[in-house]
Amino acid sequence: MIIFDDLNFQTRSDMPNTLWDDNAKWVVDDNSELADKILGCDKFEAVEDNDGNLVDVVPIGKEVE
Repeated sequence: MIIFDDLNFQTRSDMPNTLWDDNAKWVVDDNSELADKILGCDKFEAVEDNDGNLVDVVPIGKEVE
């Protein structure tokens, strides 16, 4: 899964952990808890560490059941 500055994201099953688009800001393992959290909400806010790495997200929209 790649995530862009505007927090839109895309996945590719053939490249699950690869930065395959130079415009993306982060890469998240498709099989991770973080990816599941991203897929489970309409919108989210990014939580970065001091180095700019994505470490968590905070859902801000209606959660998908």
